Amino acid sequence: NRRFELNRIEAAIKEIRSGVKGAIVISGEAGSGKTYLAMHIASQSLTGSLYKIVPPIQRTWTTEDLTSAMQRATGINDSIQTILKKMPPQSTLVFEDLEQWWLKAEGGDVLINALASLIKNNDANHFFILTSNAHAYRLICRTTVIQNAVLKTIILAPLNDRQIREVIWTRHQVGGLRIRFDAEKETHLSIRKLNNYLGKFHTSSQGNVGLALQQWVNSATDQIDNALLMRKPIVYDFPAIKDPTWKNILYQLFIHHNLSVEEIERIYGDAEDEQLSEILNNMINTQLVEQNERGEFQLKKTVKPYLENWLHGTGFIN
Repeated sequence: NRRFELNRIEAAIKEIRSGVKGAIVISGEAGSGKTYLAMHIASQSLTGSLYKIVPPIQRTWTTEDLTSAMQRATGINDSIQTILKKMPPQSTLVFEDLEQWWLKAEGGDVLINALASLIKNNDANHFFILTSNAHAYRLICRTTVIQNAVLKTIILAPLNDRQIREVIWTRHQVGGLRIRFDAEKETHLSIRKLNNYLGKFHTSSQGNVGLALQQWVNSATDQIDNALLMRKPIVYDFPAIKDPTWKNILYQLFIHHNLSVEEIERIYGDAEDEQLSEILNNMINTQLVEQNERGEFQLKKTVKPYLENWLHGTGFIN
C-alpha cells in the first residue's frame, strides 16, 4: 500500500550506504502510518542494530538531553561522537515524533539543531529515520536547521479507497473472527456488498489509515457465534470549542506531541500556573487529553485525527 514511498526510501538507503550523509524523514498527518512505516523499514530494509531514541524524562532543552537519550538507548555512557563510533556499523537510529525535541519558544531549537549537526557529522554510515507530524515539521523547518541534514523527506498522503479496503480486510483476517453485516454472514456477503461496506471507512476516514482502523474496531457492536456484528462507521464531530485559551493549548499539544506545565508556561511566557493546571485537568475530564508516564500532557490518540480536521476547519493549520 506504500510502494511509491518504499521505493523512494530504498533509493535513499542506497545513497547512505554509498557514503552520502543525511536523514530520512517520514512526515504525515496524525494516524497516517508514520511509525509503522519507520519500523517496517528499520526491521525489513535495514539489517543493522536498531535504537529508538526518546527524550529524557525531564527535558532541560540543552544538548545534554540528546546526549543522555543516546546513552540510555545504546547503553554507552560517553560523548555522542564516541557513542556513534562504538555502535555497530550501519546501525539505525529512529527518532519518533521529532516534535518532541522542539519547542515553539525561545531556545526551543537547540535540540533539533544539535541533532542536525549529529547527522551531518555521521562518519559511520549510520541510518537516521525521523518521523514527524506534517504541520509540526513545517514549523520545525522554519525555526531550525534540520533541513540541512535531511536527505529525503517522505510525505504520507491519504490512502485511496482500494488501499483502505485492503488494509482493513487484511487486519480483520488476522484476527480470525468472521463478521456479520445487515444480518448477513461473511460467507454470504457478495464481493460487491463487502467492498461497498469497506469503502464506507475510506469515506468516513478521508483515507487516514489509523482513523479507518479505529473506526473499524468501533463498528463492532457485539460478538455472536464467533462472528462480530458490524455497523456502519460512525464519524464523531469534534466539540465546538470557543474558548481561545482552550483552542491555543490544544493547538500547542497537537504540534508538540506532549508538554509539561512548565513547557506550556515557557511557550506562553505569562501563563498562571494555577489557571493552566485547571484548564489541563478539565481537558482530561472531557477525555481530550491524558498524562503520560512522565507526567506530561498529550492528546489522546483517538482524538488526534478529529482535532486535526477541526484545526483545519478553524484555520489554525493549513
